[in-house]
Amino acid sequence: MSNWMPRVLAQQEDRLTVLFREGEGRPIVVKMSPKADEFGREVRARTLLAKAGMPVLLPSGHQRIAPSTLTLPWIPGDALSERHPRAVCERVGALLARVHAVRTDSNFGGNATWSQWMAGWSRHALAWWRAAPPGEDVANVGFERALADLGPSMDAACDGAILFDGRPDHFIVGADEQVSMIDVEELRTGDPAMDVAVLGVWIPQAVSAIVAGFIAAGGRTGELFDERVRYYTILRTLAAAEWHRDHLNDDRTSKHLLDTLNATRWWT
Repeated sequence: MSNWMPRVLAQQEDRLTVLFREGEGRPIVVKMSPKADEFGREVRARTLLAKAGMPVLLPSGHQRIAPSTLTLPWIPGDALSERHPRAVCERVGALLARVHAVRTDSNFGGNATWSQWMAGWSRHALAWWRAAPPGEDVANVGFERALADLGPSMDAACDGAILFDGRPDHFIVGADEQVSMIDVEELRTGDPAMDVAVLGVWIPQAVSAIVAGFIAAGGRTGELFDERVRYYTILRTLAAAEWHRDHLNDDRTSKHLLDTLNATRWWT
């Protein structure tokens, strides 16, 4: 009998992701939630991307009734990092371009346009930043003012899908340096500059290679692409800092993110 033990990969308030082994067979990942149909969105996203030829595995099991579960094959490899060769980062950029060629439903957080959603999110992020210890004076931040200039180009760029939450750990690099994608449930119509920014929060040194791969694969940057990436990087840094502090009780990571943002003064 194997002494291989299950391993918790992720845990949130209403979700648990565990790595199991089926008997002596291949490891599997099981996502669990006490809610009904918690993983329907991820199944739909995986199916859509797989049909488009993307490196996404389909579930081997899906229970919709409560407690809902999603069973997936385990993908061996490492999360994308700045230590990977430039060619790997360019490959990720090419994947983002292919994702943006996919058409999916629009979901702008209940708003009519993407830029309206970003405006509301920005106000929330700045309010949280002011209140976060030690309290940042953001009175002179040109963040909200920039949205007035960037809004039209943001909305014009929303002509295809984005991952929206494509963090580095959602790109698995195999031993052959091929890249697979996991945790794609946030797939939605949006601005591809957002996907670049999400990666840039965690692996900024890889951004130039990612953008190069995106453009080489035919990715459409549109107007003011660099400015949009910069804007979203600030927004997603604040969002990540809030999430780590208020939801994961991880003050250390939250402080690191805010210290990085304060040191760069990207908004000036």
